[in-house]
Amino acid sequence: ELLRRLQSSEDFARSLTYKNVSIYGIIRKDIEDLLNSLKAYAAVTFIDTSKKILDKERPSAIVMHDEYGALQLSIINAAKERGIPTVSLQHGLISEEQISYVHEPEHITGNRRDLLFPIPDRMCVWSERAGRNLVEIAKFPPSAPVVTGDPKVDFLPNALKSFDSDRIVEKMGIPKGKKVILFATENLPSEQERSLVTKSAMRAISGIQGCYLIIKMHPNEADAAYYDRAAREAGLQD
Repeated sequence: ELLRRLQSSEDFARSLTYKNVSIYGIIRKDIEDLLNSLKAYAAVTFIDTSKKILDKERPSAIVMHDEYGALQLSIINAAKERGIPTVSLQHGLISEEQISYVHEPEHITGNRRDLLFPIPDRMCVWSERAGRNLVEIAKFPPSAPVVTGDPKVDFLPNALKSFDSDRIVEKMGIPKGKKVILFATENLPSEQERSLVTKSAMRAISGIQGCYLIIKMHPNEADAAYYDRAAREAGLQD
């Protein structure tokens, strides 16, 4: 009932305005699809379940493997209400161009209470750069990022000793002298987004001569044929 009221609320529609532009008008169908989908009800379940878990278990602290999934956000929010400290581990790339966190300075100072993306008390990050991006771009408090490194990147200083590029090229059957382009895909939430990103990347790659394309699929993707078709449609040869 609350979701149906939100969907028809004029105040809600007006709140999605940025510099006199109605964002609601642009994404109205997306909002309607979301509110009518299972995700909306699952989110409510996550919120209530997180509160019940914390009240039942009464943990002294919470450590989680990432920080921006629906369940993780719900747990952080419930923990903050109960004064339970939270620690999260950096999940993916945090570069200047790819920030998954949206905050404003007022959210951090406490002058605004409408923050829907709660921040963990501490976040273990891979590098100084990742921590700096969280503070300078995502507006995390300086006390939140803690540089700990990560097994996924700790091997990099010795990578040249561990990997023989000529052997890898030969094993994968890459023609010698070709420049390698690595397209790392993402498990995007909608088919429209995946199609836009994939076709744009393939179109750009098709204009580059003397290169060899390698597609590294996201671990949560299983349809390799999708990218094979996209490559053929873009005129890329096997």
